[in-house]
Amino acid sequence: MRGRGLSEDTLRNYDKALRFFGAGLKGRPLETARGEDFKNNFEIMSKRLNEESLHHHFTNLQVFYGWLYKTGRIHRDLRGLIPRVRTPRKVLKKVPRIGEVKKILSSPDINLKYGFRDRTLLILSYAGALRRKEVVGLNLKDIDRREKTLHIIRKSGHAQEVPVGALAFEYLELFIDRIRPKFKNKGDHVFPSYTGRRLLANQLTTIFKRHARTAGYGQFSHHSLRHAA
Repeated sequence: MRGRGLSEDTLRNYDKALRFFGAGLKGRPLETARGEDFKNNFEIMSKRLNEESLHHHFTNLQVFYGWLYKTGRIHRDLRGLIPRVRTPRKVLKKVPRIGEVKKILSSPDINLKYGFRDRTLLILSYAGALRRKEVVGLNLKDIDRREKTLHIIRKSGHAQEVPVGALAFEYLELFIDRIRPKFKNKGDHVFPSYTGRRLLANQLTTIFKRHARTAGYGQFSHHSLRHAA
């Protein structure tokens, strides 16, 4: 499945699900799975995992066995034998209103290189309804300046061209052309950290929290920007 352009995180999740499932086959190839194997795996995993993790586990199995069937590696579609676990309902406690979002996005001082980077990060996160890893995972080749879109690998592993609007793209271009060269850069990534390496998702969390507190809205999370968009 590595040829499908999936992220490393997605591939690791598939690998983890297949290792757990494969352990129950007792040495048999994954291609030989039967209905009773999926049933036994459900009984075991439902005792180990919470509802959300159980959902992801069997979704990964659904995708994998669908891929086996579509690519001719197995001649029977086994997806109907795999238990379907209902998607758990998530309740986001706090979502900022538009005025609160504006204050948070305006908090970084754009006269400083880190401030300009931070404002660009936050504006892109909001304008594109992007997750943390989708923002920090951006590379220069993912930016289409003509169409003003970003090439994003979503959490599901699927690629998507995401428009972010004129203002967000203006900040992005200014950052790349004028501010980014002032950083130590050790790769093609758009957003470098202090060391020049790619900014990490947990570092973006810290950046958001710092500016949200400065704006007086420390109760919000970076994820809440996606729901406010």
